[in-house]
Amino acid sequence: MKILQICKKIPYPTKDGETIAIWNLSKGLHDAGHEVTILAITTPKHHFEVDELPENIKNIAHFDTVFINTSVSVFEAVANLLTKQSYNIYRFVSAKFKRKIADYLQQNDYDIIQLEGVYLAPYISTIRSYTTAPVVMRAHNIEFEIWERLAEQESNWLKKIYLQLLARRLKRFELEKLSEYDALVPISTKDAAYFQAFGFSKPLLTIPASVDFDEYINDNREDIQFPSVFFIGSLDWMPNQEGLIWLIEKVWPKVLEQHPELVLTIAGRNAPDWLKKQNYTNIKLIGEVNSAIEFMQSKALMVVPLFSGSGMRVKIIEAMALGKAIVATSIAAEGIACTHQQNILLADTVDDFANYLLQLLADKSACQQLGAAAQQFIAEEHHTKQMITILVDFYINLTA
Repeated sequence: MKILQICKKIPYPTKDGETIAIWNLSKGLHDAGHEVTILAITTPKHHFEVDELPENIKNIAHFDTVFINTSVSVFEAVANLLTKQSYNIYRFVSAKFKRKIADYLQQNDYDIIQLEGVYLAPYISTIRSYTTAPVVMRAHNIEFEIWERLAEQESNWLKKIYLQLLARRLKRFELEKLSEYDALVPISTKDAAYFQAFGFSKPLLTIPASVDFDEYINDNREDIQFPSVFFIGSLDWMPNQEGLIWLIEKVWPKVLEQHPELVLTIAGRNAPDWLKKQNYTNIKLIGEVNSAIEFMQSKALMVVPLFSGSGMRVKIIEAMALGKAIVATSIAAEGIACTHQQNILLADTVDDFANYLLQLLADKSACQQLGAAAQQFIAEEHHTKQMITILVDFYINLTA
């Protein structure tokens, strides 16, 4: 098959859950013998030139990009209040990107047009003008749900009102666009049920985030530091910041009461100033790491404290594939069919989160057993090769 993937950021380097989820699918399609073109937006926040891609990456797909300045502008944000548009979506709309899409569709005959997220939905009318190929929305999350949850957690009343406005407009846009897709490929069964509840009745297939499992096998467990606790994620993402504040200020002091020498290592790009300048006890901020896999391999216990956000946390999938023991909130594990106390520990209160951490820190064998069960779960449920076979069958039926 010949597939055009349209993305709101180039899926390389694979530094966050979104790029990992996109790239693993692209590579999986290529490995299965399909031709992939990746047409992506590049932004000030996620900027990468195609010429800088390694040759082995270029061999997977044909890449092309268009720059859009998606930076938040106070003037534009205020002006947007006078309209009914979603400011979240508006920032990603570009006449130049429309022309680029049109060029590719005029010059190529694609079997499937795959949109990687709702931010690409404004381009559907352009796509329809040049092709009859099915337009598939790969929904990485329920986008407006992220903003609803952020608004719920916000204590500043003025900011809360603005976040609620953003959430309402984004929800209206996201649900209105459902009727324009030929098929929907959500990343979790929870999201699939949500979209169906709002009236989506066309072909739908849930394809969870996956990994090339063979790349994550690590038999050298002697190199793992025990006891050790780590967090990894984009530090400029509001839900991650919110969760870290909760963990550092409320949970971590309880852990230190029994483990006064233990250090929480935080890895991730674009750390905010408050975290860089922090004077918290036994917290080590190392910033962005060269290899997330190597970093996670060296540590024993992962923490994922999230109270907002949506979709699926790909970093949890990766850590489980590496055999890591994980303590996470219920929202962090949403969309992953993991089982509490079997292959992950879920906790939503300060005491529960701290107690689970303390249990694992006190018992290396229990920590290893939980990690082994997590790894087995990924091998059975989130292996890219299995997901690609299912997706391609779906696409063949869609184009028949």
